[in-house]
Amino acid sequence: MVTVTSPERDAFYAALGEWEPARRELTIRRCRLDPPVVSATQGDVLVLANDDDYPFLPRMGEASFMQVLMKGEPREIPLERAGVQAVQCAFAAPCGRADVIVGYHPLHTLTEADGAFALEGVPRDVPIVVHAWHPLFQEATAEVRFGEDGAAEVELALTPRELPEPAEAEGGEGEGEEETPEGPPEDQPGVLF
Repeated sequence: MVTVTSPERDAFYAALGEWEPARRELTIRRCRLDPPVVSATQGDVLVLANDDDYPFLPRMGEASFMQVLMKGEPREIPLERAGVQAVQCAFAAPCGRADVIVGYHPLHTLTEADGAFALEGVPRDVPIVVHAWHPLFQEATAEVRFGEDGAAEVELALTPRELPEPAEAEGGEGEGEEETPEGPPEDQPGVLF
């Protein structure tokens, strides 16, 4: 996933202006969730559909209630929290896994297979930091200045994360899910989720 932030948070959000929520589609096809990664904005709607004849029981995150998803009966899920949530099928029939990555603003995209990407509507009058993120790699960033034509090229290289030591991976007492704030933290202008 590629997104942008700015050290001048207020000016950045003011330059973005208002945006309309989007509908992001995630479909079960041939017993697999397609696409495997969905890039969305807080306030968007995830449309979960089943193209197979077999009924599936998908869940998103820590759902306490699950409902069968039949062919031709899509379900709409409001994306109210920023962060990364997994979608996968429970119980009898597996449907693989998809990750839904929800950001605070609409300037995000997924790269093509070759790593190429394009972002439109990035403000020109504020400093911009481009972020490339993948759950298995270290985040890569680059500061960008736009030319007169409103375009800029950036190259980002991701490096694999180091695996934690076994004692660190088990976790300690008092660890659990953190509450996701309703908006980007004021004191962290570079926050992605």
